[in-house]
Amino acid sequence: MITNLSISTHTGLNISRHFRMDVPPSPTLAQQSITINLPPTHYYLQIKPTVADFLVQPDRQHRIFVTSGTQRLFALPNIPGHPVDQRQPLFDARLLPGVNRIEIEIVANLPKGAPKPANGQDMVKEKITIFANLLKG
Repeated sequence: MITNLSISTHTGLNISRHFRMDVPPSPTLAQQSITINLPPTHYYLQIKPTVADFLVQPDRQHRIFVTSGTQRLFALPNIPGHPVDQRQPLFDARLLPGVNRIEIEIVANLPKGAPKPANGQDMVKEKITIFANLLKG
């Protein structure tokens, strides 16, 4: 459901080399976990999941939840004054020194007429957890 997850340092940071990483979807797992180590100057990240085209249809409801630590993050427009891009929502996260846990979770209903999975739920979930270790300065 998430076709790519882009993690990068915020463009507003005045640093010489920005960090950028793309996390592709797993062909077999609904949950992934990655760990990254960042220097203290990289304390502000932009998180941009790319949602699969089939989810951005009128008959297919979905929600994305992004949390940093215990704080829920809300999507921002890519261009100020414009609506949030449903296909590539943008989230900003500030990191604290040490290990920061960032979770990106998408929940979607099953397509109309699709058989229910063995667990009996009428929705599917996918989750990516990022452990961002902000090194102390």
